[in-house]
Amino acid sequence: ALCPTPAQAAMGIDELLNSPSGPYARYQPPAGMTKHKVVGDFVTRVATQQPVSMPLSVLRDAARLFALTRDGISTITPISRWQFQPTYATFPPGVTLPFVAEQGQHYGGGDPVTVRPLATFLRAYQLDGGYAPGPLLAVLTAAGAVGSLFVFARRRRPQTETSDQTPGPRPAPDDRMLAAGTLLVMLSVLAVVFGSDVFQFSWRYQLPTLVTLPLAGALGGTLIANRLRARRREPN
Repeated sequence: ALCPTPAQAAMGIDELLNSPSGPYARYQPPAGMTKHKVVGDFVTRVATQQPVSMPLSVLRDAARLFALTRDGISTITPISRWQFQPTYATFPPGVTLPFVAEQGQHYGGGDPVTVRPLATFLRAYQLDGGYAPGPLLAVLTAAGAVGSLFVFARRRRPQTETSDQTPGPRPAPDDRMLAAGTLLVMLSVLAVVFGSDVFQFSWRYQLPTLVTLPLAGALGGTLIANRLRARRREPN
């Protein structure tokens, strides 16, 4: 049967799809049907018979981004696969040093080489603080989400603010365009994260958030600070 056993499901996607001994590799479709068609039908049946379980699973995977630690579980590929290694990374039985050397000779690039001091430094840097912790990403997400909501806020009445460089009052800036930019970045984050998590959770697919979430957090934090300053200036 195509449906994996509980023990197989606990092995993760590598054992399910990428292993030559996994259920996908060993499955033989019925006569007149292709493996691809059977798999598509299986996914459709799961989605229709478990309409709540699948969205909850995607949300649970998306929340892993904000975890305090990156502890691995058997159902996802370990984060160590995407981290710097002190030696040349291989993934047997497919990707081995002889295989990489052969490809390098055929397509150019030479034999696999490891600059050990640099590799050791990068690994130590990454494991000992050179990464964005989950709670920080959660704070940036919260700031971006709050800032995005200002798009729907009622436009403030024109106010004036003073400047140290130019004497006299000047119009306070309208921050609705900044809110629209924050919303655009947040929507981009959601599209990238959920677009990948729907199919497969992988730590490498979370990398775009390291670029987009700080931007969303900075824009949202600026909006929140502007609103707080404007509220303090309002007459009692």
